[in-house]
Amino acid sequence: MEDNKRRVLLTLCGLSPQIITETLYALVVQRQPAWIPDEIHVITTGAGKRLLETRLLDPENGFFHTFCRDFLSERICIQFSSATVHAVPTLTGELEDVRTIEDNRRLADFIMKIIRSFFIHQVNLKKL
Repeated sequence: MEDNKRRVLLTLCGLSPQIITETLYALVVQRQPAWIPDEIHVITTGAGKRLLETRLLDPENGFFHTFCRDFLSERICIQFSSATVHAVPTLTGELEDVRTIEDNRRLADFIMKIIRSFFIHQVNLKKL
């Protein structure tokens, strides 16, 4: 029986985007059986988002695309792009760093909002 469940890797990332490819390596290469996510969502800051976009998501030199070429067959496509990188919003843009109690509160609320959106999406899929 084929597993039709949506596999989402949800992670937090600061200024060390390599943690995402290291986690993927552990899940895809080292784990038996491999666990390959359908999509990757990252919660981060504005600074973290910029690093992810340049170091991981650049189509030619990004480490995510290199990982996919090296360890996944061409038939496997993990949805991971700027659209699945979620920077914590503020009233004037994106949170640049978590420095204060209010920043921590904003981050915690945003994490819960993202998790809640996955559950709502799952419930809507079941109604189809």
